[in-house]
Amino acid sequence: MSKFDKEKFGKRLRAEREKLSLSQEELAEKIGTTPGNVSRWEKGATFPNFYFRRQLYEIFGESLPIIAAKDAQRSSDPAPDDIVDEFHSVFYFNIPRLPGPAEFYGRRKERMILRNRLHHKASTSLVGPRRIGKTWLLHYLQCIVPTKADTEYDVGYIDATLPRCHTMIGLATSILETLKIAPVDNSTLDEHLIKLEQALIDAQGKVFVLCIDEFEGVCATPDFDMTFLESLRALANYGLCLVTASRSPLQEVIREKMGPDFTSPFFNIFSQMQIKPFDKSEAEDFAAQKSKQAGFTVNERDYLLKFGQEDENTQEWYPMRLQLAGLMIQEDTYFSEVDPAYQHNPQKPGYWQVFKERLQERYGG
Repeated sequence: MSKFDKEKFGKRLRAEREKLSLSQEELAEKIGTTPGNVSRWEKGATFPNFYFRRQLYEIFGESLPIIAAKDAQRSSDPAPDDIVDEFHSVFYFNIPRLPGPAEFYGRRKERMILRNRLHHKASTSLVGPRRIGKTWLLHYLQCIVPTKADTEYDVGYIDATLPRCHTMIGLATSILETLKIAPVDNSTLDEHLIKLEQALIDAQGKVFVLCIDEFEGVCATPDFDMTFLESLRALANYGLCLVTASRSPLQEVIREKMGPDFTSPFFNIFSQMQIKPFDKSEAEDFAAQKSKQAGFTVNERDYLLKFGQEDENTQEWYPMRLQLAGLMIQEDTYFSEVDPAYQHNPQKPGYWQVFKERLQERYGG
């Protein structure tokens, strides 16, 4: 069911409930669910399953047009696959690609700085621990930067740990392809670089932005050649912007391969940006907006914020942990609604006492 249909149904349900002078609590008691579920239906966040549609039909009849009469005549609950098909979460845990720019929360300062640097054709190194959101920030650039009206951008993205990037030739081929530059078969590494250089010269003001995720993979190639990176640095003078993402600063990543005293002009073109966990205001904004989308109660929103915190002793929230906490709350709310015997019901006593343990087990540290 589309979001529009859910919202339309929710508004009609509320109107019909109020016609009968029923509170959400009274309606919930009549059909054997919780007031929270009724609230979510009326907000359009979720849609009642077959069992509750049948219960609602017995109370409201055909006053709720989306509930067809045939629903009331069905004699059995939907198959498990039908139940699963009805669940669509608003939370994204371990989803490799950013679903869309509207799903990118927080990092407002970082986004402004990055866009300003790209406006000035400057390169940036993103540094931060795993699961901090570096990849989604690169994807966000892919979505947003090409929409700027004052300059034409081509934004390419590669994950340097992909199998095809395990050789320098494969890496160079991937770079050309992601920047929409046709590589020539059986070319040498130098020929690939010349092809990139010529494309930059011919671009006539267009800015090429190359996002290299998991930069550690570049240095892990058996035939790693620092000359290649220094050539990319030289091409920055022709309009190539580099945005790299790594767990450690670029100097440390490259020196681990080249030796502790190694130095290179490649380092000089980058401004390092440390990607940190969400602060409290960012986490609160995420919890508020996502809870509204999911139809959470105030209590559920507060627990999302509480258990999305990485460590109770710090004011830090990892985006990935917040996504998982919200996903689990939404899953438990939905499946306890469709299956009264479901073990993890947020409305039952003791639920939140074990939630943190379940969260940590699934999060995996």
